[in-house]
Amino acid sequence: MPESELRMVTARVISPEGGVAAMLAPLLSTLADFAKDCPATVAERLAGNVTDFIATLVAELTHGGREVADEGRRAMVLRIRDYVNHNLGDPTLSPESIAAAHHISTRQLYKLFEGEGATISRWIQRRRLEECRRELARRSSSTQTVFAVARRWGFTDAAYASRAFRAAYGITPRDWRSSRDAAAPGSPDGCRAFARPTF
Repeated sequence: MPESELRMVTARVISPEGGVAAMLAPLLSTLADFAKDCPATVAERLAGNVTDFIATLVAELTHGGREVADEGRRAMVLRIRDYVNHNLGDPTLSPESIAAAHHISTRQLYKLFEGEGATISRWIQRRRLEECRRELARRSSSTQTVFAVARRWGFTDAAYASRAFRAAYGITPRDWRSSRDAAAPGSPDGCRAFARPTF
């Protein structure tokens, strides 16, 4: 980051009400207490995130461009998506836990996802259903109940998971698995010879 740009933003009050500053302010306010007890690897990642945020804030303030602010927003969305993808199997994953993990408010989290085509909650469910659908299509999962697969991806209620799957794909998870079994090479008469696990 050029020293000339740093000089332009020092010794001035920066409002935390909008842009990158709105995301950075709550992060900095909690970082000191949180970082002292976290593992070195986590602290290192936090330091990298803070550095990226500060660099983006400086660029936003010195250039005043909406494009820069959008880049900062997009970077945060990508970090959140990555976090969600790594924690889909956690049934406690929620907007509140995600916001806390990224040191932002739930209001800021919802605002970040306003332009993503789905709320954060809907996106989490969509990703869970995608992983369930993918796993149910694998022959290696045929010895497990459908709910065991769903539970591995964060669902805690069998009936709810089945309804959500059908609403998303127009077929029950059990019938989806049957259709994939029937399409598998070597399936006698296009179907399996043993009883199928149910939700």
